[in-house]
Amino acid sequence: IHRFRVKENYPLRPETMDDDRIEAFETLSAIEQEYLLYVRYTGILIDPFSEPDENGKYFDFSAVPFKEVFRNEEGVCQIPRMPNEDYYRTQMMRGIAQALNISTPMMDTLIQRYEAQLTAFQKAHPNDRVSTQFQIQSFEEDINSIAKLLNSEG
Repeated sequence: IHRFRVKENYPLRPETMDDDRIEAFETLSAIEQEYLLYVRYTGILIDPFSEPDENGKYFDFSAVPFKEVFRNEEGVCQIPRMPNEDYYRTQMMRGIAQALNISTPMMDTLIQRYEAQLTAFQKAHPNDRVSTQFQIQSFEEDINSIAKLLNSEG
């Protein structure tokens, strides 16, 4: 059940996805797995607990704009949680893929674009204090720890 995070941050209606199917996910056919993933992530984009508007549309999470860089109480520029955490997670996924000799051209492009934006923001705001979130990071220590585990199992 925790695999799809249906009980934590982004719950689904009980009738949307049966707990038994989630538990048996790895034993299901490829098409059933694909369908469950589709249903799961649709439930993240559209709030299944919202009331439809007059046109029958439900609240669409994907239409919520990204939060912009903000100043904390000390006046230091900070990056909102979502892009900052996504940067770390994408770096981790790319590191795992590299440890398994899997090419990640799209992740590489996304990371390069994000890092270019970090640099561009700092150049555009040279007199502003920025948090350590604006540092380009490799997360090498974390990636190496994961790679070590992967290589010891293989």
